[in-house]
Amino acid sequence: MKKIYLALVFSLSISSLTIAQTIILSEDFTTFDATSDSSFHGWYISYYGTGSFYTSASAPAGSAGPSGPNTYKFGKDSATAITPKFTGADSLHFFKKGNPSTGMTLGNSTFYIYESPDSNNWTSLYTFRPPMDTSKVGGTFHFPLAVGTKWLKFFYDKDIGNIAFDDFKVTASTIGINSLSPEDRVSIFPTPTNGKLNINFGNLMHKANFSVMNMLGKQVLSDNMFEADDSYSLNLNNLQNGIYFLKIKSNQLTLTKRIIVKH
Repeated sequence: MKKIYLALVFSLSISSLTIAQTIILSEDFTTFDATSDSSFHGWYISYYGTGSFYTSASAPAGSAGPSGPNTYKFGKDSATAITPKFTGADSLHFFKKGNPSTGMTLGNSTFYIYESPDSNNWTSLYTFRPPMDTSKVGGTFHFPLAVGTKWLKFFYDKDIGNIAFDDFKVTASTIGINSLSPEDRVSIFPTPTNGKLNINFGNLMHKANFSVMNMLGKQVLSDNMFEADDSYSLNLNNLQNGIYFLKIKSNQLTLTKRIIVKH
């Protein structure tokens, strides 16, 4: 009977949790047309002007995203689109459809997606590689983002055919957000760390002070984050191996976390 009761309590607890999707940044390209330039709505668009978009009338069947009517078109080799800066997102969503020119194939065309924390260093998120027939590349796609991602880049290495791109958004997912305190949303990794310690504030924007203390309570390092953001990295390279305590203080929270340095 006790096991059944515990199972019931656990089941009720799980069912009471809610999963929320908060849109951090979105673009439906509805107003993208021949008059648009390389800085459309804060994006960097390398290929623009005549031929760089589909309308509901010009798009091949199934190429327009659900929002309609206009859709961005990766219609040129090396066409690149980079998002504006965003913070706090953990998921990417977009509509994409390959529009082959002949033989129901995009040949050797490859579509790349990269993510970056600083717009200088890019890491591959996903690559759509050939054969890219229409049955494999059409639809709405979803990808998780690395913690700290603030920019996304889409790049088309074109052989033949084009890519219709629409209904872009990045979102933040929260579970039981109303019951989570600001302290519960903060994550610190990796620990043990060999020098670089990452702090993620769980979609809360912060300016914060950081203090690192040894086991005797002596402060051995301090740092400040002057610009409100959702993530920050501490350099602990000068600390010796051992156990320390990281104190974080801002206008939204004060907490102390145990960390381990191991070079």
